[in-house]
Amino acid sequence: MPKNSRRAATRSVSSPIYVLVGPFADPARLSEWAHSEFRESAAVAFIGVDRGFENLLESGLPPTLGIGDMDGILDPAKLKGPDDVPMIILKREKERSDLAIALEFCVERRAQFVYAFGFQGHRADHDYAVHLDLSEASRKIGRVVSVGEKGATFY
Repeated sequence: MPKNSRRAATRSVSSPIYVLVGPFADPARLSEWAHSEFRESAAVAFIGVDRGFENLLESGLPPTLGIGDMDGILDPAKLKGPDDVPMIILKREKERSDLAIALEFCVERRAQFVYAFGFQGHRADHDYAVHLDLSEASRKIGRVVSVGEKGATFY
C-alpha cells in the first residue's frame, strides 16, 4: 500500500480497537456514538475510509489515518487533513474495495475489534459488498461490528 510523506500521527496505527468511518457516516451521530472513552483512549484508532475521512474530520474525533482512493471526497481541501495524519492513497483501478483494504490493514496489525461505522445504506449492491468484506474480515479479527442507521450487525 503506497503511503504519502506525512509524519506519523500522535495516535498509533497499531491499536487493538479500530473504528473505520465510511461514506454514509453522519459526523454528528459518529461523534455522539464515540463516547469519551473512545475519544481519549490510545487503544482506539479512528480511520477514515475514502469519503469517510471527510466525515471523520467533520465529526471532531481525532483521526489516526486516512485510507482509500479518495474518489468520494466532496471537498478536495479536506484531503490534506491535519498535518500529522498519515494517508494511504490507493489507485482507483483495483480488485478490492477501499473497505476491504482498510480491513486488511487492521488484520495486519492484529486488531482485536473493528467497528465499521457508516458503510451501510443507500445502495443494495454496496451493502452486499460491505457484508461480504466484513464477514471475510471476521474470520481473522475477534469481533467485527457494522454500525449503521438502523442498528448494528455483529460478525
